[in-house]
Amino acid sequence: MINQDEIKRDYIDAKEAGLILDLSPSRISRLCSSGRFNGAFKTGGSWLIPRKSVENFERLRPGVKPKGNSGKTQRE
Repeated sequence: MINQDEIKRDYIDAKEAGLILDLSPSRISRLCSSGRFNGAFKTGGSWLIPRKSVENFERLRPGVKPKGNSGKTQRE
């Protein structure tokens, strides 16, 4: 279990991540929902994002979708 001191030291909220990445907090929330920030979790209606995930965030080129499950099932 994560304690309060660790959260304050190692995690930031969507607003702070948005300031760092020059993105809106709502965009940060959508990125969290889609799994773009490894280790992010929602608590009390707010996202907490590991500081390292924000520092290592890589922007995608326009039109490029992240690899992984797109929610569609494969046809066999």
